[in-house]
Amino acid sequence: MLLSYEEDDVEDVFGLNFCISFNILGETHTTELLSGGTEKPVTNANRDEYVRLYVHHRLELGYNGEIAQQALLFRKGFSESLHSRTLRFFQPCELKEMIVGNENYDWNEFRDILMYRGEYSSSHPTIQAFWKAFFALTDDERRKFLQFLTGSTRIPVSGWEELHAAIQPSAPESLPVAHTCFNLLDLPNIADDVELLRRLRISIEHTEGFTLA
Repeated sequence: MLLSYEEDDVEDVFGLNFCISFNILGETHTTELLSGGTEKPVTNANRDEYVRLYVHHRLELGYNGEIAQQALLFRKGFSESLHSRTLRFFQPCELKEMIVGNENYDWNEFRDILMYRGEYSSSHPTIQAFWKAFFALTDDERRKFLQFLTGSTRIPVSGWEELHAAIQPSAPESLPVAHTCFNLLDLPNIADDVELLRRLRISIEHTEGFTLA
C-alpha cells in the first residue's frame, strides 16, 4: 500500500515515522529504525528506505533480536536436512515448490494417473459418469476435491504419479468417502453424473478434518 501509493502526500496520508512497534506480552515497545527515527517522518522521497528498514527489523531483528535468533536456529536445522551447498542450485521459487509442492494443475493428467480397484475401470459407466461430474466442478471445487482425497491442495514436486491415488466401489446410496492416508476414494456405484456431482459437492464442502473410518 505504501509503495504503491501514487500521490505526493505520503506524509499526510500515512502519518508514519522511522520507528517500529512490537507487542510483547500485551505491552507495546517502540524501536527506532535509525537514529532519531521517532522524529523523522516517512515521505514520498524516503518511503523505500523506510520499507527496507522496517522489513529488516520486523523479519530479521525483532525486539531485542529474538526473531534473528529464531531464524538462525531454523536455518541451522534446515541446513542439517538439506546441505547449504545444495541450496545454491535452487531459486527461491524452486525451493518452495520442493517443500510445499506446486499448483500447476493439469486435471487431464490427474485423470490419467488415477487407478481403479474392484469392478471399476476407465470404461466403467460409473467412472465415466464420475469424470463427467468432476470436470463440471469449478477450479476451486477441484482443488477442494484434491484436498479431500489427499489432504493437500498441492501436487507433489515429482508430479501426479507420486500420489498413487485410486478409486474403489462403495454402496450406491453412500456419499463419496476419502481415505487420505492412502489417497483412496470410495465412490458410490451409480452411473448418474448429475447425482455424482451433487454428492461430490456435499463431500468436499462438508468433510471432516480427520476421522477414523
